[in-house]
Amino acid sequence: MKEVNGIAQLGEIIDYKNKITELILSDADLCKALYYSENNFLDQPEISDSALLLYSKVFPYLFVPKVETVPSTFLTVSAGGYSKVHDVYHSGLIIIRIFTHRDLHRTSYEYTRTDYVMRKMDGFLSNAKGFGIGRLQFNEMNPLTVNEDYQGVYLQYKCVDFN
Repeated sequence: MKEVNGIAQLGEIIDYKNKITELILSDADLCKALYYSENNFLDQPEISDSALLLYSKVFPYLFVPKVETVPSTFLTVSAGGYSKVHDVYHSGLIIIRIFTHRDLHRTSYEYTRTDYVMRKMDGFLSNAKGFGIGRLQFNEMNPLTVNEDYQGVYLQYKCVDFN
């Protein structure tokens, strides 16, 4: 965490969020799970421009949908809990929230839509390099209730970086 004119610069957090967003948008099957509302989302055509999902299905910040919107699946990427460790490092959490409309949880496969997205994200992030020193470490998973129509899970991964 560098200081410029007395202002802490946590630019690496922005870089981490952007890197995760790129991973999401580069995975054709994950994009299908987020884009399509059909139970057999993996059998649907590939998304021609996955960048269209950014700010419509994938958000680099905490997002809560309006209840009256069309039932959808959403994924948010944020960071929190950053603090100094021995004045040389800082530690924090990368937080992934996956939530879908209650009518879209069920799929044609042996898992729910949120379970599928969760497994994909954990595959990307658990022990991933390039997010601080060493590897990202899985920290926590819990159920997530956004409102009466949207439920899912949130995942936390711990990273440590130079200060």
